[in-house]
Amino acid sequence: MANSMNDQSTSKEIEVNLDFDEILEAFNEMHKESQRLVVLNIKLKRKLKMHVNKLASTQDELNKLKQANENLVSKCKAIACDDTSTSFNMDDYKFLQTKFENSKRITMVNV
Repeated sequence: MANSMNDQSTSKEIEVNLDFDEILEAFNEMHKESQRLVVLNIKLKRKLKMHVNKLASTQDELNKLKQANENLVSKCKAIACDDTSTSFNMDDYKFLQTKFENSKRITMVNV
């Protein structure tokens, strides 16, 4: 009988050790995965910051282009355009288009 009791206690110890080893292995896998996710999260935060900065830069560029457009419209009204006219002179259009393209290039160089 004593031998049978000793076998049961050894059997339970083996079960506990196996359970512990499985739990330890699962923990190590989870730890490894959490480290991978931390690195991925850092990379994604950097990408997000880059996109936010690019969006802000694009918004600034848009604001500059709007201002340049307003200036061109003001100049056009002051020198060549008739506010009551519904037609637009092609020469004036080409002039404004050239000015707009130049302003776009200047803005892109400055950004």
